[in-house]
Amino acid sequence: MNLLKLTLITLLLCAFGYFLIAITPQSQPLIEHNNGSTVRKKTPHIEDDIRTTINQNQPPVVNQISSLDQVKASIQAQPYIPPITKSKNTRSYSGELDDHQAYKQFHAHQERELKMAFISASKQKIVRLEMLIARGIREGLSQEKIEFAKEKVSGLKAMNEQLENELNPPH
Repeated sequence: MNLLKLTLITLLLCAFGYFLIAITPQSQPLIEHNNGSTVRKKTPHIEDDIRTTINQNQPPVVNQISSLDQVKASIQAQPYIPPITKSKNTRSYSGELDDHQAYKQFHAHQERELKMAFISASKQKIVRLEMLIARGIREGLSQEKIEFAKEKVSGLKAMNEQLENELNPPH
């Protein structure tokens, strides 16, 4: 049963990652065909323009940026990718190996901490996903993708509720 729960949690997290990738715009470098050859152009970056201006010792040119330009700039921003490192709080069982009851308690405590961590993280992710869904609706994302995202949010909510019920059974 625990394996099934972990599999479901893993699938939900994978679907969440797929959803984030699907709604995050990817800036592709421009390709230009020139006499049968392919030439890649560098995607323009604001930082490069700023460095060029600073290097020329000229004051930066201030343009009025419309709210549409600000939205486009925020869409083109690179997504945050967290560093992949080994977990810092990996604890192993340090009791007597013959004490089956103590090991069961240790395992139950680990499982409870995992569930609590999932509940905490999922609440934050649900809020973030709902904000992204609202943004997708405003920006005209297809109805199919929005429904897919809403299904994932409802799945996270259901798993969250199930884990809370397991941790705090009704009396």
